[in-house]
Amino acid sequence: MAFSGFSLEKTPLNMVTNTVRTAVMALVGIWLIPFYIDSLGTVAYGIIPVATTITSYVMILADSLGTANSRYITLAIRETDDASQSISTALFGILRICLALLPAVILISIAAPHAIDISGNAAGDVQALFLMVLGASVISAVPSVFFGVYSAFNTLYVWYAARLIYTLSQVALILVMFEFFEPSLAHVGASYLASSVILLVLVLITAKRQYPRMRLSPKLYDRKLFRAMGNLGAWAIINRVGNLLYIEASLILTNLYLGSEADAGVAIIASLVSMIHTACYSITASLGPLVYACYSDGDIDGLKRLTSVSMKFVSLMMAMPLALIIVFAPQVLHAWVGDEFGYLSAAVAIALAGDIAVCAYTVLQDIPVIYLRVKELSLPTFAFGILNIAATAALLSFTDMGVDGVIAVWFVCTMGFTFWAIPLAAKMVGAPVMLYLKPIAGGYCAMALCIGGLWALSQAIWIPGTWAAIIPLFAILSLVYAFAVLRSSGKGDKEVLLSIMPEGLRRIASKIMG
Repeated sequence: MAFSGFSLEKTPLNMVTNTVRTAVMALVGIWLIPFYIDSLGTVAYGIIPVATTITSYVMILADSLGTANSRYITLAIRETDDASQSISTALFGILRICLALLPAVILISIAAPHAIDISGNAAGDVQALFLMVLGASVISAVPSVFFGVYSAFNTLYVWYAARLIYTLSQVALILVMFEFFEPSLAHVGASYLASSVILLVLVLITAKRQYPRMRLSPKLYDRKLFRAMGNLGAWAIINRVGNLLYIEASLILTNLYLGSEADAGVAIIASLVSMIHTACYSITASLGPLVYACYSDGDIDGLKRLTSVSMKFVSLMMAMPLALIIVFAPQVLHAWVGDEFGYLSAAVAIALAGDIAVCAYTVLQDIPVIYLRVKELSLPTFAFGILNIAATAALLSFTDMGVDGVIAVWFVCTMGFTFWAIPLAAKMVGAPVMLYLKPIAGGYCAMALCIGGLWALSQAIWIPGTWAAIIPLFAILSLVYAFAVLRSSGKGDKEVLLSIMPEGLRRIASKIMG
Protein backbone atom coordinates (compact mmCIF):
# COMPACT_ATOMS: atom_id res chain seq x y z
CA MET A 1 0.00 0.00 0.00
CA ALA A 2 1.21 3.50 -0.80
CA PHE A 3 0.67 4.82 2.72
CA SER A 4 3.58 3.53 4.83
CA GLY A 5 1.92 4.23 8.18
CA PHE A 6 -0.76 1.59 7.57
CA SER A 7 -0.13 -1.94 8.85
CA LEU A 8 -2.47 -4.83 8.05
CA GLU A 9 -0.98 -6.78 10.96
CA LYS A 10 -2.67 -4.39 13.41
CA THR A 11 -6.14 -5.51 12.29
CA PRO A 12 -6.21 -8.57 14.58
CA LEU A 13 -5.17 -6.38 17.54
CA ASN A 14 -7.97 -3.97 16.67
CA MET A 15 -10.42 -6.85 16.60
CA VAL A 16 -9.22 -8.41 19.86
CA THR A 17 -9.28 -5.09 21.71
CA ASN A 18 -12.74 -4.26 20.44
CA THR A 19 -13.96 -7.76 21.29
CA VAL A 20 -12.68 -7.39 24.84
CA ARG A 21 -14.29 -3.95 25.08
CA THR A 22 -17.54 -5.38 23.75
CA ALA A 23 -17.46 -8.29 26.20
CA VAL A 24 -16.90 -5.91 29.09
CA MET A 25 -19.70 -3.63 27.87
CA ALA A 26 -22.02 -6.63 27.55
CA LEU A 27 -21.22 -7.78 31.07
CA VAL A 28 -21.68 -4.24 32.35
CA GLY A 29 -25.00 -3.95 30.50
CA ILE A 30 -26.21 -7.29 31.83
CA TRP A 31 -25.23 -6.37 35.38
CA LEU A 32 -26.31 -2.72 35.38
CA ILE A 33 -29.98 -3.27 34.56
CA PRO A 34 -30.79 -5.44 37.61
CA PHE A 35 -28.42 -3.27 39.70
CA TYR A 36 -30.34 -0.12 38.76
CA ILE A 37 -33.68 -1.85 39.31
CA ASP A 38 -32.60 -3.09 42.76
CA SER A 39 -31.02 0.23 43.78
CA LEU A 40 -33.45 2.74 42.24
CA GLY A 41 -36.61 0.74 41.48
CA THR A 42 -38.20 -0.22 38.17
CA VAL A 43 -39.83 3.18 37.58
CA ALA A 44 -36.64 5.16 38.21
CA TYR A 45 -34.67 2.78 35.98
CA GLY A 46 -37.17 3.39 33.17
CA ILE A 47 -36.21 7.09 33.20
CA ILE A 48 -32.51 6.42 32.50
CA PRO A 49 -32.94 5.03 28.93
CA VAL A 50 -35.27 7.95 28.16
CA ALA A 51 -32.51 10.37 29.19
CA THR A 52 -29.90 8.59 27.10
CA THR A 53 -32.29 8.41 24.15
CA ILE A 54 -32.97 12.15 24.22
CA THR A 55 -29.22 12.62 24.50
CA SER A 56 -28.89 10.90 21.13
CA TYR A 57 -31.23 13.44 19.59
CA VAL A 58 -29.38 16.41 21.12
CA MET A 59 -25.98 15.15 19.91
CA ILE A 60 -27.07 14.21 16.43
CA LEU A 61 -25.44 17.27 14.82
CA ALA A 62 -22.01 16.73 16.37
CA ASP A 63 -22.00 12.95 15.92
CA SER A 64 -23.04 13.12 12.28
CA LEU A 65 -20.37 15.69 11.50
CA GLY A 66 -17.91 13.46 13.33
CA THR A 67 -18.70 10.69 10.85
CA ALA A 68 -18.16 13.05 7.94
CA ASN A 69 -14.97 14.45 9.46
CA SER A 70 -13.48 10.98 9.89
CA ARG A 71 -13.89 10.33 6.19
CA TYR A 72 -11.94 13.46 5.24
CA ILE A 73 -9.30 13.07 7.97
CA THR A 74 -8.60 9.41 7.22
CA LEU A 75 -8.09 10.07 3.52
CA ALA A 76 -6.12 13.28 4.20
CA ILE A 77 -3.61 11.42 6.37
CA ARG A 78 -3.30 8.63 3.82
CA GLU A 79 -3.00 10.89 0.77
CA THR A 80 -1.33 14.17 1.91
CA ASP A 81 1.82 15.19 3.74
CA ASP A 82 0.03 16.99 6.56
CA ALA A 83 -3.59 16.56 7.67
CA SER A 84 -3.46 19.18 10.44
CA GLN A 85 -5.80 21.49 8.54
CA SER A 86 -8.42 18.78 8.16
CA ILE A 87 -8.20 17.85 11.84
CA SER A 88 -8.26 21.45 13.07
CA THR A 89 -11.16 22.29 10.79
CA ALA A 90 -13.13 19.34 12.14
CA LEU A 91 -12.24 20.05 15.77
CA PHE A 92 -13.11 23.74 15.87
CA GLY A 93 -16.21 23.16 13.78
CA ILE A 94 -17.42 20.53 16.27
CA LEU A 95 -16.61 22.84 19.21
CA ARG A 96 -18.79 25.56 17.72
CA ILE A 97 -21.68 23.14 17.37
CA CYS A 98 -21.23 21.88 20.94
CA LEU A 99 -21.40 25.44 22.28
CA ALA A 100 -24.53 26.07 20.25
CA LEU A 101 -26.14 22.97 21.78
CA LEU A 102 -25.69 24.09 25.39
CA PRO A 103 -28.93 26.16 25.56
CA ALA A 104 -30.87 23.15 24.26
CA VAL A 105 -29.24 20.94 26.90
CA ILE A 106 -30.34 23.29 29.68
CA LEU A 107 -33.86 23.72 28.29
CA ILE A 108 -34.46 19.97 27.88
CA SER A 109 -33.13 19.28 31.37
CA ILE A 110 -35.50 21.82 32.94
CA ALA A 111 -38.50 20.51 30.99
CA ALA A 112 -37.80 16.78 31.47
CA PRO A 113 -39.85 16.16 34.66
CA HIS A 114 -42.86 17.84 33.06
CA ALA A 115 -42.62 16.01 29.72
CA ILE A 116 -42.23 12.38 30.81
CA ASP A 117 -43.70 10.08 33.44
CA ILE A 118 -41.43 10.26 36.52
CA SER A 119 -43.94 8.55 38.87
CA GLY A 120 -42.93 10.06 42.20
CA ASN A 121 -39.21 10.55 41.53
CA ALA A 122 -37.81 13.90 42.64
CA ALA A 123 -37.98 16.45 39.83
CA GLY A 124 -34.58 17.84 40.82
CA ASP A 125 -32.93 14.43 40.48
CA VAL A 126 -34.48 13.93 37.05
CA GLN A 127 -33.30 17.38 35.93
CA ALA A 128 -29.80 16.69 37.23
CA LEU A 129 -29.74 13.34 35.40
CA PHE A 130 -30.74 14.93 32.10
CA LEU A 131 -28.39 17.90 32.50
CA MET A 132 -25.31 15.81 33.24
CA VAL A 133 -26.05 13.03 30.75
CA LEU A 134 -26.70 15.56 28.00
CA GLY A 135 -23.62 17.57 29.01
CA ALA A 136 -21.53 14.41 28.97
CA SER A 137 -22.67 13.70 25.43
CA VAL A 138 -21.63 17.18 24.33
CA ILE A 139 -18.16 16.53 25.73
CA SER A 140 -18.01 13.00 24.29
CA ALA A 141 -18.72 14.35 20.81
CA VAL A 142 -15.32 16.06 20.66
CA PRO A 143 -13.17 12.87 20.72
CA SER A 144 -15.01 11.60 17.62
CA VAL A 145 -12.99 14.14 15.60
CA PHE A 146 -9.84 12.08 16.15
CA PHE A 147 -11.28 8.72 15.13
CA GLY A 148 -9.94 9.35 11.62
CA VAL A 149 -6.38 9.44 12.99
CA TYR A 150 -6.64 5.91 14.36
CA SER A 151 -8.46 4.74 11.22
CA ALA A 152 -5.73 6.04 8.90
CA PHE A 153 -2.98 4.23 10.82
CA ASN A 154 -5.14 1.13 11.44
CA THR A 155 -4.65 1.57 15.20
CA LEU A 156 -8.27 1.43 16.27
CA TYR A 157 -7.16 -0.63 19.27
CA VAL A 158 -6.06 2.63 20.92
CA TRP A 159 -9.52 4.14 20.38
CA TYR A 160 -11.20 0.99 21.71
CA ALA A 161 -8.95 0.94 24.77
CA ALA A 162 -9.90 4.54 25.54
CA ARG A 163 -13.58 3.67 25.17
CA LEU A 164 -13.08 0.68 27.49
CA ILE A 165 -11.56 2.93 30.15
CA TYR A 166 -14.50 5.29 29.65
CA THR A 167 -16.97 2.47 30.37
CA LEU A 168 -15.07 1.11 33.36
CA SER A 169 -14.62 4.55 34.91
CA GLN A 170 -18.34 5.19 34.54
CA VAL A 171 -19.21 1.96 36.36
CA ALA A 172 -16.59 2.56 39.05
CA LEU A 173 -17.97 6.01 39.74
CA ILE A 174 -21.53 4.67 39.98
CA LEU A 175 -20.44 2.00 42.46
CA VAL A 176 -18.54 4.50 44.60
CA MET A 177 -21.37 7.03 44.70
CA PHE A 178 -24.06 4.41 45.34
CA GLU A 179 -21.92 2.93 48.13
CA PHE A 180 -21.16 6.15 50.00
CA PHE A 181 -24.30 8.14 49.18
CA GLU A 182 -28.00 7.47 48.81
CA PRO A 183 -28.51 6.00 45.29
CA SER A 184 -30.11 8.54 42.99
CA LEU A 185 -30.55 9.43 39.34
CA ALA A 186 -28.26 12.44 39.86
CA HIS A 187 -25.36 10.11 40.69
CA VAL A 188 -25.92 8.23 37.44
CA GLY A 189 -25.66 11.53 35.57
CA ALA A 190 -22.50 12.50 37.46
CA SER A 191 -20.80 9.25 36.41
CA TYR A 192 -21.60 9.97 32.76
CA LEU A 193 -20.19 13.50 33.01
CA ALA A 194 -16.93 12.58 34.77
CA SER A 195 -16.19 9.61 32.49
CA SER A 196 -16.72 11.75 29.37
CA VAL A 197 -13.99 14.13 30.59
CA ILE A 198 -11.67 11.16 31.13
CA LEU A 199 -12.36 9.97 27.56
CA LEU A 200 -11.60 13.39 26.09
CA VAL A 201 -8.24 13.63 27.88
CA LEU A 202 -7.22 10.10 26.84
CA VAL A 203 -8.07 10.68 23.18
CA LEU A 204 -6.25 14.00 22.99
CA ILE A 205 -3.08 12.45 24.42
CA THR A 206 -3.09 9.26 22.35
CA ALA A 207 -4.04 10.94 19.06
CA LYS A 208 -1.08 13.30 19.38
CA ARG A 209 1.27 10.38 20.10
CA GLN A 210 -0.13 8.49 17.11
CA TYR A 211 0.24 11.43 14.74
CA PRO A 212 3.00 13.71 16.13
CA ARG A 213 2.72 16.05 13.12
CA MET A 214 -0.80 16.99 14.16
CA ARG A 215 -1.19 20.68 14.96
CA LEU A 216 -4.40 22.05 16.43
CA SER A 217 -4.99 25.74 15.82
CA PRO A 218 -7.99 27.97 15.04
CA LYS A 219 -5.82 29.54 12.34
CA LEU A 220 -5.93 26.27 10.39
CA TYR A 221 -9.73 26.27 10.31
CA ASP A 222 -10.87 26.18 6.67
CA ARG A 223 -14.41 27.40 6.16
CA LYS A 224 -14.63 25.88 2.66
CA LEU A 225 -13.40 22.50 3.88
CA PHE A 226 -15.82 22.52 6.80
CA ARG A 227 -18.61 23.37 4.36
CA ALA A 228 -17.70 20.21 2.40
CA MET A 229 -17.64 18.22 5.64
CA GLY A 230 -20.93 19.82 6.58
CA ASN A 231 -22.53 18.85 3.28
CA LEU A 232 -21.72 15.20 3.93
CA GLY A 233 -22.61 15.68 7.59
CA ALA A 234 -26.00 17.19 6.74
CA TRP A 235 -27.10 13.99 5.04
CA ALA A 236 -25.50 11.98 7.84
CA ILE A 237 -27.72 13.98 10.20
CA ILE A 238 -30.84 12.90 8.34
CA ASN A 239 -29.53 9.34 8.41
CA ARG A 240 -28.93 9.53 12.16
CA VAL A 241 -32.39 11.02 12.74
CA GLY A 242 -33.82 8.12 10.80
CA ASN A 243 -31.89 5.64 12.93
CA LEU A 244 -33.09 7.32 16.11
CA LEU A 245 -36.68 6.99 14.95
CA TYR A 246 -36.49 3.23 15.47
CA ILE A 247 -35.93 1.61 18.89
CA GLU A 248 -35.10 4.93 20.59
CA ALA A 249 -38.39 6.46 19.47
CA SER A 250 -40.18 3.29 20.49
CA LEU A 251 -38.83 3.74 24.02
CA ILE A 252 -40.22 7.25 24.28
CA LEU A 253 -43.60 6.29 22.82
CA THR A 254 -43.87 3.36 25.22
CA ASN A 255 -43.19 5.68 28.15
CA LEU A 256 -45.82 8.17 26.97
CA TYR A 257 -48.54 5.60 26.20
CA LEU A 258 -47.89 2.81 28.69
CA GLY A 259 -45.77 4.36 31.47
CA SER A 260 -42.34 3.69 32.95
CA GLU A 261 -42.88 0.03 33.88
CA ALA A 262 -43.70 -1.04 30.31
CA ASP A 263 -40.90 1.23 29.12
CA ALA A 264 -38.50 -0.75 31.31
CA GLY A 265 -39.51 -3.90 29.40
CA VAL A 266 -38.78 -2.30 26.03
CA ALA A 267 -35.53 -0.91 27.47
CA ILE A 268 -34.43 -4.43 28.46
CA ILE A 269 -35.02 -5.70 24.91
CA ALA A 270 -33.33 -2.62 23.48
CA SER A 271 -30.32 -3.29 25.71
CA LEU A 272 -30.16 -6.91 24.58
CA VAL A 273 -30.37 -5.92 20.91
CA SER A 274 -27.77 -3.21 21.46
CA MET A 275 -25.37 -5.67 23.09
CA ILE A 276 -25.75 -8.08 20.17
CA HIS A 277 -25.22 -5.35 17.61
CA THR A 278 -22.21 -4.09 19.54
CA ALA A 279 -20.78 -7.61 19.68
CA CYS A 280 -21.10 -7.87 15.92
CA TYR A 281 -19.70 -4.39 15.43
CA SER A 282 -16.66 -5.34 17.51
CA ILE A 283 -15.66 -7.48 14.53
CA THR A 284 -16.92 -5.48 11.57
CA ALA A 285 -15.65 -2.11 12.86
CA SER A 286 -12.10 -3.40 12.57
CA LEU A 287 -12.70 -3.81 8.83
CA GLY A 288 -13.26 -0.05 8.43
CA PRO A 289 -9.58 0.87 7.91
CA LEU A 290 -9.26 -1.96 5.36
CA VAL A 291 -12.29 -0.67 3.46
CA TYR A 292 -10.76 2.82 3.40
CA ALA A 293 -7.41 1.37 2.32
CA CYS A 294 -8.95 -0.54 -0.60
CA TYR A 295 -10.81 2.58 -1.71
CA SER A 296 -7.77 4.84 -1.33
CA ASP A 297 -5.60 2.42 -3.32
CA GLY A 298 -8.25 1.95 -6.04
CA ASP A 299 -8.60 -1.78 -5.29
CA ILE A 300 -12.38 -2.03 -5.79
CA ASP A 301 -12.26 -5.75 -6.56
CA GLY A 302 -10.49 -6.25 -3.24
CA LEU A 303 -13.17 -4.13 -1.57
CA LYS A 304 -15.93 -6.34 -3.01
CA ARG A 305 -14.18 -9.51 -1.94
CA LEU A 306 -13.47 -8.23 1.57
CA THR A 307 -17.05 -7.11 2.17
CA SER A 308 -18.78 -10.18 0.68
CA VAL A 309 -16.63 -12.69 2.58
CA SER A 310 -17.02 -10.68 5.79
CA MET A 311 -20.81 -10.63 5.37
CA LYS A 312 -20.84 -14.39 4.90
CA PHE A 313 -18.70 -14.90 8.00
CA VAL A 314 -20.80 -12.54 10.14
CA SER A 315 -24.10 -14.06 8.96
CA LEU A 316 -23.04 -17.61 9.72
CA MET A 317 -21.31 -16.86 13.01
CA MET A 318 -24.27 -14.90 14.40
CA ALA A 319 -26.77 -17.66 13.59
CA MET A 320 -26.05 -19.90 16.59
CA PRO A 321 -25.89 -17.21 19.32
CA LEU A 322 -29.15 -15.67 18.08
CA ALA A 323 -30.85 -19.06 17.94
CA LEU A 324 -29.68 -19.85 21.47
CA ILE A 325 -31.14 -16.63 22.89
CA ILE A 326 -34.41 -17.07 21.00
CA VAL A 327 -34.97 -20.68 22.11
CA PHE A 328 -33.80 -20.16 25.67
CA ALA A 329 -35.22 -16.65 26.13
CA PRO A 330 -37.23 -17.60 29.27
CA GLN A 331 -34.10 -18.93 30.98
CA VAL A 332 -31.97 -15.94 29.91
CA LEU A 333 -34.55 -13.45 31.17
CA HIS A 334 -34.94 -15.34 34.46
CA ALA A 335 -31.18 -15.32 35.06
CA TRP A 336 -30.72 -11.73 33.90
CA VAL A 337 -33.62 -9.65 35.24
CA GLY A 338 -35.84 -12.12 37.10
CA ASP A 339 -39.28 -13.68 36.66
CA GLU A 340 -40.91 -10.25 36.61
CA PHE A 341 -39.86 -9.84 32.97
CA GLY A 342 -40.53 -13.39 31.77
CA TYR A 343 -43.37 -12.06 29.61
CA LEU A 344 -40.74 -10.58 27.26
CA SER A 345 -39.78 -13.98 25.76
CA ALA A 346 -41.94 -13.55 22.65
CA ALA A 347 -40.71 -9.98 22.14
CA VAL A 348 -37.11 -11.19 22.37
CA ALA A 349 -37.74 -13.72 19.58
CA ILE A 350 -39.35 -11.04 17.41
CA ALA A 351 -36.53 -8.56 18.02
CA LEU A 352 -33.74 -11.02 17.20
CA ALA A 353 -35.37 -12.57 14.15
CA GLY A 354 -33.97 -9.87 11.88
CA ASP A 355 -30.51 -9.55 13.34
CA ILE A 356 -28.73 -11.72 10.78
CA ALA A 357 -29.38 -9.08 8.13
CA VAL A 358 -28.79 -6.13 10.44
CA CYS A 359 -25.45 -7.48 11.66
CA ALA A 360 -24.31 -8.40 8.15
CA TYR A 361 -25.12 -4.90 6.92
CA THR A 362 -22.65 -3.37 9.40
CA VAL A 363 -19.89 -4.61 7.07
CA LEU A 364 -21.16 -2.16 4.42
CA GLN A 365 -21.86 0.88 6.58
CA ASP A 366 -18.71 2.80 5.58
CA ILE A 367 -19.42 2.54 1.84
CA PRO A 368 -21.98 5.39 1.53
CA VAL A 369 -19.64 7.68 3.50
CA ILE A 370 -16.56 6.83 1.43
CA TYR A 371 -18.42 7.34 -1.84
CA LEU A 372 -20.03 10.60 -0.58
CA ARG A 373 -23.48 9.14 -1.26
CA VAL A 374 -25.03 9.24 2.20
CA LYS A 375 -27.96 11.18 0.72
CA GLU A 376 -29.16 8.08 -1.12
CA LEU A 377 -29.19 6.15 2.17
CA SER A 378 -30.57 8.89 4.41
CA LEU A 379 -33.96 9.43 2.80
CA PRO A 380 -35.14 5.79 3.08
CA THR A 381 -33.69 5.62 6.60
CA PHE A 382 -35.77 8.62 7.58
CA ALA A 383 -38.87 7.29 5.79
CA PHE A 384 -38.79 3.91 7.57
CA GLY A 385 -38.16 5.71 10.87
CA ILE A 386 -41.25 7.88 10.41
CA LEU A 387 -43.20 4.73 9.55
CA ASN A 388 -42.01 3.15 12.80
CA ILE A 389 -43.26 6.11 14.86
CA ALA A 390 -46.63 6.31 13.08
CA ALA A 391 -47.27 2.57 13.24
CA THR A 392 -46.18 2.30 16.90
CA ALA A 393 -48.37 5.24 17.93
CA ALA A 394 -51.35 3.75 16.07
CA LEU A 395 -50.79 0.32 17.59
CA LEU A 396 -50.53 1.67 21.15
CA SER A 397 -53.60 3.85 20.61
CA PHE A 398 -55.94 1.27 19.11
CA THR A 399 -54.74 -2.15 20.31
CA ASP A 400 -53.63 -3.80 23.53
CA MET A 401 -50.61 -5.55 21.99
CA GLY A 402 -48.30 -3.62 24.33
CA VAL A 403 -44.57 -4.38 24.29
CA ASP A 404 -44.88 -7.26 21.80
CA GLY A 405 -46.58 -4.93 19.32
CA VAL A 406 -43.96 -2.19 19.78
CA ILE A 407 -41.15 -4.66 19.05
CA ALA A 408 -43.01 -6.17 16.09
CA VAL A 409 -43.39 -2.75 14.44
CA TRP A 410 -39.72 -2.01 15.07
CA PHE A 411 -38.74 -5.36 13.51
CA VAL A 412 -40.75 -4.73 10.32
CA CYS A 413 -39.36 -1.22 9.84
CA THR A 414 -35.78 -2.27 10.59
CA MET A 415 -35.92 -5.11 8.08
CA GLY A 416 -37.50 -2.83 5.50
CA PHE A 417 -34.64 -0.38 5.77
CA THR A 418 -31.93 -3.07 5.84
CA PHE A 419 -33.09 -4.73 2.64
CA TRP A 420 -33.30 -1.34 0.99
CA ALA A 421 -29.78 -0.35 2.07
CA ILE A 422 -27.95 -3.53 1.07
CA PRO A 423 -28.77 -3.33 -2.68
CA LEU A 424 -27.94 0.38 -2.52
CA ALA A 425 -24.44 -0.36 -1.17
CA ALA A 426 -23.95 -3.02 -3.85
CA LYS A 427 -24.81 -0.45 -6.52
CA MET A 428 -22.28 2.02 -5.11
CA VAL A 429 -19.36 -0.41 -5.41
CA GLY A 430 -20.58 -1.79 -8.73
CA ALA A 431 -21.36 -5.27 -7.39
CA PRO A 432 -24.35 -7.50 -8.22
CA VAL A 433 -26.83 -7.39 -5.37
CA MET A 434 -26.72 -11.17 -4.94
CA LEU A 435 -23.08 -10.85 -3.90
CA TYR A 436 -24.40 -9.46 -0.61
CA LEU A 437 -27.80 -11.16 -0.37
CA LYS A 438 -26.51 -14.73 -0.71
CA PRO A 439 -24.40 -14.57 2.48
CA ILE A 440 -27.42 -13.30 4.42
CA ALA A 441 -29.66 -16.05 3.03
CA GLY A 442 -27.08 -18.61 4.14
CA GLY A 443 -27.09 -17.11 7.62
CA TYR A 444 -30.88 -17.35 7.90
CA CYS A 445 -30.83 -20.98 6.76
CA ALA A 446 -28.21 -21.72 9.40
CA MET A 447 -30.23 -19.93 12.09
CA ALA A 448 -33.40 -21.86 11.16
CA LEU A 449 -31.52 -25.17 11.47
CA CYS A 450 -30.03 -24.09 14.80
CA ILE A 451 -33.44 -23.07 16.17
CA GLY A 452 -34.90 -26.43 15.17
CA GLY A 453 -32.07 -28.37 16.76
CA LEU A 454 -32.04 -26.27 19.94
CA TRP A 455 -35.82 -26.54 20.32
CA ALA A 456 -35.51 -30.32 20.16
CA LEU A 457 -32.75 -30.13 22.77
CA SER A 458 -34.93 -27.97 25.04
CA GLN A 459 -37.69 -30.57 24.85
CA ALA A 460 -35.33 -33.39 25.73
CA ILE A 461 -33.27 -31.68 28.46
CA TRP A 462 -34.44 -29.21 31.11
CA ILE A 463 -32.18 -26.15 31.23
CA PRO A 464 -32.48 -24.14 34.47
CA GLY A 465 -32.64 -20.35 34.34
CA THR A 466 -29.25 -19.72 35.94
CA TRP A 467 -26.04 -18.31 34.49
CA ALA A 468 -24.20 -21.38 35.81
CA ALA A 469 -26.24 -23.51 33.40
CA ILE A 470 -26.72 -21.06 30.53
CA ILE A 471 -23.13 -19.87 30.02
CA PRO A 472 -21.50 -23.35 29.70
CA LEU A 473 -24.29 -24.47 27.37
CA PHE A 474 -23.88 -21.41 25.17
CA ALA A 475 -20.08 -21.72 25.16
CA ILE A 476 -20.01 -25.41 24.23
CA LEU A 477 -22.64 -25.19 21.49
CA SER A 478 -21.11 -22.01 20.03
CA LEU A 479 -17.64 -23.56 19.88
CA VAL A 480 -18.95 -26.69 18.17
CA TYR A 481 -20.87 -24.56 15.69
CA ALA A 482 -17.87 -22.26 15.02
CA PHE A 483 -15.72 -25.34 14.34
CA ALA A 484 -18.28 -26.56 11.78
CA VAL A 485 -18.44 -23.14 10.06
CA LEU A 486 -14.66 -22.77 9.83
CA ARG A 487 -14.23 -26.34 8.64
CA SER A 488 -16.71 -25.86 5.81
CA SER A 489 -15.21 -22.55 4.58
CA GLY A 490 -14.05 -22.33 0.97
CA LYS A 491 -10.40 -21.69 0.04
CA GLY A 492 -10.95 -18.05 -0.95
CA ASP A 493 -12.94 -17.36 2.21
CA LYS A 494 -10.22 -18.94 4.34
CA GLU A 495 -7.55 -16.61 2.96
CA VAL A 496 -9.57 -13.50 3.77
CA LEU A 497 -10.58 -14.70 7.24
CA LEU A 498 -7.06 -15.80 8.20
CA SER A 499 -5.61 -12.43 7.15
CA ILE A 500 -7.65 -10.55 9.76
CA MET A 501 -7.33 -13.04 12.63
CA PRO A 502 -4.93 -12.66 15.58
CA GLU A 503 -1.76 -14.74 15.20
CA GLY A 504 -2.65 -17.30 17.88
CA LEU A 505 -6.20 -17.73 16.60
CA ARG A 506 -4.91 -17.79 13.03
CA ARG A 507 -2.79 -20.87 13.73
CA ILE A 508 -5.71 -22.66 15.38
CA ALA A 509 -8.15 -21.66 12.65
CA SER A 510 -5.79 -22.72 9.85
CA LYS A 511 -5.56 -26.21 11.38
CA ILE A 512 -9.34 -26.40 11.74
CA MET A 513 -9.93 -25.22 8.18
CA GLY A 514 -7.41 -27.70 6.81
